Amino acid sequence: MVQIVGAAEQQTLDPQFKDVTVNIEKLGSNPWVVEWGGYTVSIIKRTSAEIKALEEADTSLLGAPSTKYWHSLLERTFDSHPQLPNLLELDQRQLEESPYRSHRKEILVVMPMSLYTGCILAYSPVNEPNKPLQNWKGGFFDPCSNEAYDFAGRILKNDRRQKFWNILIPPHQYLDQNTLLIGLGNPPRQISSTRYEPKIDYESMKPVPRLVEAAKRGKINIVKQLLDDGLSVNSYIGPGVTPLLEASAKGHNNIVELLIERGASANQANNSGFTSLHAAIAGHSLETVNLLASHGADVNRICFNPDCNGTLSTLLFIGHGKKKRLLLLLLHYSNRVQIPLFHIKGRMHLTGHERTVITKYLQF
Repeated sequence: MVQIVGAAEQQTLDPQFKDVTVNIEKLGSNPWVVEWGGYTVSIIKRTSAEIKALEEADTSLLGAPSTKYWHSLLERTFDSHPQLPNLLELDQRQLEESPYRSHRKEILVVMPMSLYTGCILAYSPVNEPNKPLQNWKGGFFDPCSNEAYDFAGRILKNDRRQKFWNILIPPHQYLDQNTLLIGLGNPPRQISSTRYEPKIDYESMKPVPRLVEAAKRGKINIVKQLLDDGLSVNSYIGPGVTPLLEASAKGHNNIVELLIERGASANQANNSGFTSLHAAIAGHSLETVNLLASHGADVNRICFNPDCNGTLSTLLFIGHGKKKRLLLLLLHYSNRVQIPLFHIKGRMHLTGHERTVITKYLQF
């Protein structure tokens, strides 16, 4: 096992972050996608025009790697996995100082996930003609928030955000000209054991924000106490953010169960139509998806608005890794086809029937 070395104590690195090696000799104009640590990683070969655009970019329009920015980013990624911030420190902080945000200017390696919405970012080499954005020359695009990033994964500043977080960069290195390794390598690079968990003063918070924050952080005793004190299970903050949405996004299944037992609907959604099921998918928690679906969450509610005519591929777009098992789980509960749960939890290969279903409903 790889040990994390730090000032306080040694920790064991979660085995989900095992190294991934990719032969990039045939990498072309289309991005490659691999999975590392349960996260989607994109490998992109940039054109000379894209490299020039980065070198000539007006950085005042883009997210900058200030000290405040960096610490808030690490706190934000701690919510995704406690060891992810320590892994990001290996390369991202250094590469933020480069206009390319990469070890080789012609190749970009990033985790194309929005830290705001949880959605997987689409890559577009040109400004979308049907959704033109001012000052954007192409790069990454968040279909859930209409936010854009440049060819290096730096966010285009906007009025909606107070903190501007760029796209994450996983630890990686080149073993030779054509071999990319994502992870710590062998011998493993040492990473810090610093915990970037945000400090939350629950006692100073008003009851509703305290309930939502406690659900997000997995503090079931605080959640129970507030509900016992008479606080509504459907309380919300901001644009309809409820305790169930936050607990679903983080995979706190004991809290999800508690909230549903106390009367929360498994189809609960925020003001944008983003449901608890969407949140669980964005958090890539198969167990939470299964739990919500078993309590009646509508797996056929594909998009975030009632007029949407999307397919399951739209829903899986926010699903990060584990797409195959997630697909089978959703299809098990959908009205399209029934697949036994034991198949989803057991064998990972697909039957001919399942391949037909996937071909029909998904476009990967």
